[in-house]
Amino acid sequence: MPKNSNQKKCRVALVDDEEIILEMYKTKLEKENYEVITARNGLEGLALVKDKNPDIVLVDLMMPKKDGFYLLARMKNNKKLSKIPTIVLTNMDGKDLREKACQLGAIFFLVKAQFMPSEVVEVINEVLNVKADHPEVINRCS
Repeated sequence: MPKNSNQKKCRVALVDDEEIILEMYKTKLEKENYEVITARNGLEGLALVKDKNPDIVLVDLMMPKKDGFYLLARMKNNKKLSKIPTIVLTNMDGKDLREKACQLGAIFFLVKAQFMPSEVVEVINEVLNVKADHPEVINRCS
């Protein structure tokens, strides 16, 4: 679990339309002592992020109603939300998708099939620990 000055649980927002992904990551993150909040599309995700102010956001790209790019763009253009580290966690890959996600503020681009949930938790821990100590060095999107 990352450093947190108040010793409160860090809050992770998961935005994905696949129920099995939400449940798998929610279970894993709760075992690691995170508070987990979820949404099933970019529109719900934006409302959730605005309302609950998570410490970090994991977002899928392709979802119904509004996609992950919608959420990334709205977060980037909001002074408060743009400070929340956001990780893309998707089944899609490609140079254009990565570049677009990074331009919209994602700090990591992870392909679900290439990462075990425990590895995603390690990335989350790293981002939140680095953010606490050196917020200027957390962008590793590529």
